[in-house]
Amino acid sequence: MNDTELDSTELDSTELGSTGLNDAGLKDAGLCATGLNETDRAILAFENEWWQRAGNKERVIHERFGFSAMQYYRHLNRLLDEPQALAHQPALVKRLQRLRDSPR
Repeated sequence: MNDTELDSTELDSTELGSTGLNDAGLKDAGLCATGLNETDRAILAFENEWWQRAGNKERVIHERFGFSAMQYYRHLNRLLDEPQALAHQPALVKRLQRLRDSPR
């Protein structure tokens, strides 16, 4: 899966509003009430639990999502700036934002 495919599957809140999707329409589009698609929710869940698993994180990312590490982290960084992600997992998103934004 390349970056173009990732971008084409994402819907922003203005697109949701213009299509008039109801809860059933959200489910059909792979979205939950927070506006996150299944991949976004799975990435947040993975970030919340990956440290509990033994093994190479990049290998697990590839096995679970089919993304290269670069594609995964690019997607995660975009996701961390989405208000829907903050609403879905506030503590996790704030922690990851602090890590991302801290000087190294």
